Amino acid sequence: MANNTGKQQGRGCIVTPDMVYSEHEQWFKEYDDGLEALNHNEQLLQQRYEGRKMAYEPKDNTLNIFKNKFKNKENDPDFTGDALVGGKHWRALAWKNKDKNGNTYLGIKFKPPQESAQRFPTVSDVSKVEDDPF
Repeated sequence: MANNTGKQQGRGCIVTPDMVYSEHEQWFKEYDDGLEALNHNEQLLQQRYEGRKMAYEPKDNTLNIFKNKFKNKENDPDFTGDALVGGKHWRALAWKNKDKNGNTYLGIKFKPPQESAQRFPTVSDVSKVEDDPF
């Protein structure tokens, strides 16, 4: 069998690059169209998500407070929220109280926002425990 540089031998038949391209051209086009459609759908979903999400920029010297939906105990705050005072963020806790004349007022306490990393003991805090139960 003579060696023809324009043809490739594979699995017992001789196939030219032109034959491979023409046979699979439709498949490649459908594959590319499918990928394009997926990317387009993802872009639409992202735009829809960003459209729903309202960018909230708190203004300086403001307090936003909401009813506490997670109040379990009597001494839990009735309202919670966030404040921005002098460019610093604060966590606000508020209780509904009555003064000696029977007038209702809100008692508000501010504290720095708690970072999620500070809620749990650090490795150095755990290593300070001297009582080894074992």
